Amino acid sequence: MREAECPDTGGGRETRRSVLGASVGPVTDHVFRGELYLATDEPGSWVFVDLPEWLADEVAAAASPTAFGSVRVQVRLGPSSWETSVFPSKARGTYLLPVRASARRAAGVEAGDEVEVTISL
Repeated sequence: MREAECPDTGGGRETRRSVLGASVGPVTDHVFRGELYLATDEPGSWVFVDLPEWLADEVAAAASPTAFGSVRVQVRLGPSSWETSVFPSKARGTYLLPVRASARRAAGVEAGDEVEVTISL
């Protein structure tokens, strides 16, 4: 994958990515802080961080949702990067970002910790 800088649109660092030379459009990085939390009290529960309102609005406006309203994103937390989807939650009024166990271990964080996350649309 090749990456080239594009003009900043004010919302974050914007790049244009291409796969095998085919442009796939601009990608904007957004950095935010949030608290990790368990989805349930049961062992092995999913761990999420809520997107802040301003970023949830950006996701809703910029992305083409897939099944269940999920939106594909790239995520960076500490030394880890991965691709996943964010999911809309009517109960929480935002999108939920699942944070995988391997990324939490690598960053040395757990549920209840505040983390800095970079999300790319």
